[in-house]
Amino acid sequence: MAAEETIFSTLSGNAGVAAIVSNRIFPSVRPQDSIVPCIVYHREATQVINTIHGTTALTIATIAVRAVAATMATADAISDAVDTALAAHMHDDRASHYDPEADVFISTTIHLVRD
Repeated sequence: MAAEETIFSTLSGNAGVAAIVSNRIFPSVRPQDSIVPCIVYHREATQVINTIHGTTALTIATIAVRAVAATMATADAISDAVDTALAAHMHDDRASHYDPEADVFISTTIHLVRD
């Protein structure tokens, strides 16, 4: 299963995440007509780990999961739920900011997922 499929199936099947965002979980770009709160996720990088013989031993995807909401408190609550849902995958980083153009708060978590 590709990392993006793992992220989607894990988040969409998690009751804590669904309680906040319902089914509003989108790959790559938030649709223009979508409402908040929601989640947008995308692959930021792929790390390929090779053996000394040149074969691929492991591929790890770096996935950014953005919680988008009308308030920072809700964005942070979504990110907390995402971290809990994705506990089986390494959590690497977290950052928050306000997007004045869209008038939303965004809390981004980075997760490393086996691809």
